Amino acid sequence: MTLQGPIYTVRGMTLYSTPSLDSPGKSACTNVELRTANHPAQRWTYPLPYAPGERRSCIQKWPPLQAAAKAKPTGDWTIVDREDGIRQWAFRGNPVYFSIRDKQPGQVNGSGGNYLSYFKPLAAPFDAPSGIQLATTEEGLVLADSHGEPLHTINGDRSQSESAALAPAGAVKHGHWSIVLRADGTRQWAYQGHTLYSGIGDTAALVKTVMNDESTHKQPPIIVYPRPSLPSNMTVRKGPSGPMVTDDRGMTLYYFVCAEENDEHLQCDEQGDTPVYYQANCGGPTRCAEVFKVLPAPKDARENEVWTIHEVDPANPLRFLRAGETGVRAWFYYDHPVFRYSEDLEPGDFYGMGVGTFVVATLRVIPSSFNSNFNAGGGIK
Repeated sequence: MTLQGPIYTVRGMTLYSTPSLDSPGKSACTNVELRTANHPAQRWTYPLPYAPGERRSCIQKWPPLQAAAKAKPTGDWTIVDREDGIRQWAFRGNPVYFSIRDKQPGQVNGSGGNYLSYFKPLAAPFDAPSGIQLATTEEGLVLADSHGEPLHTINGDRSQSESAALAPAGAVKHGHWSIVLRADGTRQWAYQGHTLYSGIGDTAALVKTVMNDESTHKQPPIIVYPRPSLPSNMTVRKGPSGPMVTDDRGMTLYYFVCAEENDEHLQCDEQGDTPVYYQANCGGPTRCAEVFKVLPAPKDARENEVWTIHEVDPANPLRFLRAGETGVRAWFYYDHPVFRYSEDLEPGDFYGMGVGTFVVATLRVIPSSFNSNFNAGGGIK
């Protein structure tokens, strides 16, 4: 289970697929070093800003999940014989990969936070009754009804509220799910012993139960996976499109995303990639250090699956430091460097949103829910 939902892993490392790029049973992710890109609107070709041998290939960034020599297909899992001789596992026909951005089990850095990524975590089924799903909220990943409204409990409520998460006649107890028989004869779902209510129509039920029992009150949503803690020098502030992450002074925080315009659509926003796209948005190393200021991490800062720390060159946080070099310990969001924008003068300003001379390279506001889309490889019931 992750903040993006249940996913398939190998030894805890997230698996990915890219159905929009790969075709069933065939991988488009190769070891060929592409040298050009194509502008989709203007229909012209331009060279990628890498010296020969400098650009990492697709399988260097997305290593295939290799099948052993004697491995055999099983169920939804089949084996693709790649042109480079690698036997690669595929799930429901889609070749499966790892991401080099994931350094620890539980991380989903391969596409977390990057709307430009064509690679998505391989979603696994979620064992939930029909009509109950997962939703991302400020609290984390929670149980929700079919409308996406979070499910919760109400202490002491034994009323016949229409907000109850009712179970159909043929439903049976399984796993964490049980059934509570209500006074009116209807059956109500319970998760880990907690009877469930939706957010639809629960106000009247809450008023009714409060009149009968002053201790009755609505409880928080049923959290399946809690939101990772914010670093100590960050907070959440209401923004124009919802809550967003700021520093401890209320200044908006951003992250940089980038993707190549070619058939592979590789991300170009990770350490080791060319600084050309990044620096084109701020005017070169010296100017970039002034305009896009990396957010330092305190000495006692703790990392988690969303927030990590890298020592970087503040003029080019995508550059690996050389042996003996020292840099700034900076925060990364889903393995993307975090910035403050120099043109934001007051708390709540967000003038850095969308700054970019390239459509493929831009700054994005960090949302407080830390959610990202993922494919339906395994499906969520």
